[in-house]
Amino acid sequence: NEVRGIQRARFLNAINLSVYLAAPRIILFACFMAYVLTGNLLTAKAVFITMALFNTLRTTLMTRFAYAIAQWAELTVSCSRIQTFLELREMEPKTYNTKDFDDLAAFPKTNAKPKVIVNNISAKWSEGSPYATIQNISFNIKPGDLLAVIGPVGSGKSSLIMSILNELPVLEGNIQTVGTISYASQEAWSFNNSVRNNILFGSEYDEHRYRQVVNVCALERDLQIFPFGDKTLVGEKGVSLSGGQKARITLARYGIHSTG
Repeated sequence: NEVRGIQRARFLNAINLSVYLAAPRIILFACFMAYVLTGNLLTAKAVFITMALFNTLRTTLMTRFAYAIAQWAELTVSCSRIQTFLELREMEPKTYNTKDFDDLAAFPKTNAKPKVIVNNISAKWSEGSPYATIQNISFNIKPGDLLAVIGPVGSGKSSLIMSILNELPVLEGNIQTVGTISYASQEAWSFNNSVRNNILFGSEYDEHRYRQVVNVCALERDLQIFPFGDKTLVGEKGVSLSGGQKARITLARYGIHSTG
């Protein structure tokens, strides 16, 4: 279907271009024929004035009008997709976020209260699928904990993260989180700006916090290598980052935004 859609779009673009190139000459010929057939004498003056007038109108009538038709077709498709998305059935959230521990009910009575509570959740991406993507998962993450989720490809590691982020609908159980969650995706990315701005990403500069995050993310060595330290530009107009450097900068970005 996608190939057919692309073929149809290219075919219409070809027709559009052909009409744009051929229409002015056809219209001029038709005008001159009508002028002569109505008993008028076709002179060089009339020809040049008519051609100048049509060339003036050509950009507006041919180029802009044809472009507007093509854009209208794309606008219709975009609006249809937006409407389809807005008409989707609302998900019932089973991931709850609070700003304080005291807002959560049924907490285990421990000294170190968890930041994330996953309570016997099951989830799947498609409602029509007979099998759950993840099933009967429970764990608590307390401040300072390091939890590693390991497993073969397709076992549901990313799906578990997506369920905590409320991107994957939870069918059974519930997830409770306290405060904010920083998510570092597998695909590290950076934008064309300084290393510092890539890390801060709009946050206010707190030197103590900044140096702490840079140290934890093992970026100090990289900043020493860069010609201008953390003020070095990265991207098209600056230095090219290696995969490891980009990953460390991305991790530092989320470390800056984390409230701890």
